[in-house]
Amino acid sequence: MVDQATSGAARRGRGDPKPLAGRVVVIVGADRADANNGAEAARGCAEAGAALVLVGRDRDALGALARELLESGARVAVMHADLDEASSRAALAAMVHELFDGGPASATGAAGPSAAGDGKG
Repeated sequence: MVDQATSGAARRGRGDPKPLAGRVVVIVGADRADANNGAEAARGCAEAGAALVLVGRDRDALGALARELLESGARVAVMHADLDEASSRAALAAMVHELFDGGPASATGAAGPSAAGDGKG
C-alpha cells in the first residue's frame, strides 16, 4: 500500500530535474535581497523549470534579476508594483492571464508562500 505522502511526492515528480516545468510562479518581493530573499526563491523556481512573474517595488533590482534569469534560459515577466493597492493586484492578475493563458500555479512572497491571488504574498 502506498501512503498519501509517497503518492503526493510521486505526483510532483520527485527526481524530475524540472518539477515545475509548465507551471507559472508569481514571486512577490522578488526585488528583496535580505533574509527573506525573494530573489533566491525566484532562482530556485527558475531552476526547477517554472515560468516566473517577478513583482516588487525596486525597478532596478527587478530588472537585474530578470536579466540574470533570462540569461539562464528562464521565461520571465516583470511587474513593478505595490500590491497594497487594489489596482496593482488587478493588473497583476490580468498580466498573468494574458501572458500565460491562465492564473498562477502558486504564489510566494519574500516572507513565504501565500494563497495565489490574495495580494498579500
